Amino acid sequence: MKAGFYSLLNILLFIFWFRIWVEDSSDTFFNRYLRPISRISDKITDFLSPAFFGAPQRLIAIISFVFLVVLRGMAVTSQSELTVIIGFERGVNSSELFTCIVFSLLSFLVFLFKLYCISILYIRAEGTSDRHTTGALFHLSRPFTEIKPELRPIALLIIGMAIVGLADIFGADVFSPEIISYYVDCELDWTNTNTILPLLTKLFLITLIGWVQTLGLLAQIVLFLVIISWVTMVANSGQVGVFAKEWLSFLLGPLRKHPIMIGNIDLSPLIFIVVVTFIGSTLMQLLKNSLAQL
Repeated sequence: MKAGFYSLLNILLFIFWFRIWVEDSSDTFFNRYLRPISRISDKITDFLSPAFFGAPQRLIAIISFVFLVVLRGMAVTSQSELTVIIGFERGVNSSELFTCIVFSLLSFLVFLFKLYCISILYIRAEGTSDRHTTGALFHLSRPFTEIKPELRPIALLIIGMAIVGLADIFGADVFSPEIISYYVDCELDWTNTNTILPLLTKLFLITLIGWVQTLGLLAQIVLFLVIISWVTMVANSGQVGVFAKEWLSFLLGPLRKHPIMIGNIDLSPLIFIVVVTFIGSTLMQLLKNSLAQL
């Protein structure tokens, strides 16, 4: 089993997760980005329907989601490449089935955590907008976006701290020298009851580092969209070009409304990447220094 396969499995799990929380409605039908996901989830659940004696789609999605999490856990071994990266990196350290299932679930939860980290930056209101991008991110981030906006940061911290704690309890430290500058090497003491406050503080800081890591992912997404937009201009691929331009416009936010131009060259994406990378690096160093003082 390779790490890439586990990532693909997270996408399949997300298709079932999407069907659990998002029902077919005019919002999904008329949204060009949600409609394909909705159709794929419908086809999969319809295919599985005879085995579930015609049960409702949501129930089929729930059972299928749990089955895949358990199945991946059964396939995981202590020598596998299934790791959890959120502030730090932890890998499976036991061949016990329960531990492997926990890590299988945590792998998907980290996937959700990264999605929620991005949505908290862009989704303010409790409803959707007439923009396809905003509506898509709102629905893809459910049920998180159903929480009141002012409570979402707290909810995200609780989710992140729970993931960090479970990953440390059930996992083992994984040392990756090539990426250690963007993660932390931190040990958590769960045995000393006198260190509850420092322990919670470490969980808090590691979770914040996990959020800062998402800024790097955001910069990578923007760079990827820029490359796609350039390629589609050369290849004259209309639909893909529209996809890249709409999501670039959405992610760049104010920079897209007030672009920074030099002649006919739009430097807004480059400025965005530089600023986000600088902010991410600065916050990362501050958090790592704070963690080192504990």
